[in-house]
Amino acid sequence: MTVENAANLLDVTIPLTRQARDEWKTLAPGFRSFALFEPKEVAQARIIAGLLNPSGDHGQGDVFLKLFLQAIREDNNLPVSLDNTRLRLEHRTGSIEADRRRIDLLITLPTGRLIALESKAHGAREQPEQIQDYLRHIENLAPQEYVLIYLPSSSERKSEVENRLRQFTAGVAPRLRCYVYRELIGGWLKACEEACAPEAAILCGFLKDFEIYINSNDGRSALMSEKLIEDVSANIFESKDRLLASVAIHNSRDAVRRKLAVRFLRALREKLEVISKGGWEVKPDEEGGYFSLSLRHPDRKGLYPTFQIGPDEAPWVRKDPQAYTPWHKTIGIGVLGGGQKANGPARGRAEDIEAEIKKALPRGETTDDWALFQHEFDHMDFEGVVSLLYDCFSSDVQRIAEMMNRIASVIGSEDSTFS
Repeated sequence: MTVENAANLLDVTIPLTRQARDEWKTLAPGFRSFALFEPKEVAQARIIAGLLNPSGDHGQGDVFLKLFLQAIREDNNLPVSLDNTRLRLEHRTGSIEADRRRIDLLITLPTGRLIALESKAHGAREQPEQIQDYLRHIENLAPQEYVLIYLPSSSERKSEVENRLRQFTAGVAPRLRCYVYRELIGGWLKACEEACAPEAAILCGFLKDFEIYINSNDGRSALMSEKLIEDVSANIFESKDRLLASVAIHNSRDAVRRKLAVRFLRALREKLEVISKGGWEVKPDEEGGYFSLSLRHPDRKGLYPTFQIGPDEAPWVRKDPQAYTPWHKTIGIGVLGGGQKANGPARGRAEDIEAEIKKALPRGETTDDWALFQHEFDHMDFEGVVSLLYDCFSSDVQRIAEMMNRIASVIGSEDSTFS
């Protein structure tokens, strides 16, 4: 890219970006209160439960609850009043002895019918037998009077669950109903907003902000309006020089991402407590578009606590789209080695370490290469990933370091059987 090309591009875009800045200052079209604290599944479930509560501070009685029951097709044979509805957050599946879990939200209607709500709003992975365990537990509580509402983050995952568990989703009165989180909750929030009195401006604003937040990719707002983006694009395409300059800027994205990844891993390494004791060594790696930091121990061969920043698209996936699996495009943490493809002594280690490692990785799953692997930020687009990597002294770095330290302590303990 020549200096002249870059200057040409700037001549076009600077006035438009100034216009965008003026628009933001006067109208604040992109402000989202929820983006300031980025509520995840548990926090969002708490907000939803507060709105569903007929005695909640929102002052709307059971209106929001009735609209929700209508959205999930549970509005038949309802009592006149739903004031005695009970809501329990993070309900423990106490009747499942083998594997205790927590259901996001359990609703008990005055009629005794149970409605369980489980959200995967941010791309969290379903654990083995998780849905089946939930269904068994709810049936133990209320035989024949229950339904599980499962809310994956995409229509693809919704279809996959429906096809895999057809015995629960088929029929006139299915025990399991799947909805895409954004579609169900977003539509319900819009209906709640429309049902509010115009005088309830604070509540209406809250509902609108929450609706916009969950319908966006990662809660962030575009830096420009759609019209301004179209204006910039049109001006770029009017000139070959401008087009060449914009392509060059786009192609520099990989170089920027590399620097951000290295910076992030350096910050993570500084917070790891185990590298100064017990023989642990740190191995940063960059291969095939991946950036990773692994903890190695000379006496614990084959298992490596690893934090990985995946590429936008793994090289082999470009050649064979069928080869795609979720971990090919993710930021995540886990134990590399001992997965389903492991040979020799490493075979079966996924099962050996699962109970202890799950304390550090509550949403972990086994894959071909990972003994246990937890996707951290599947829901993020490129802008979100860059924001995370740029803010490399955030609580996320500390949390990831704590997980890696806990994993290492399990693998490296004196009575460990994993050497």
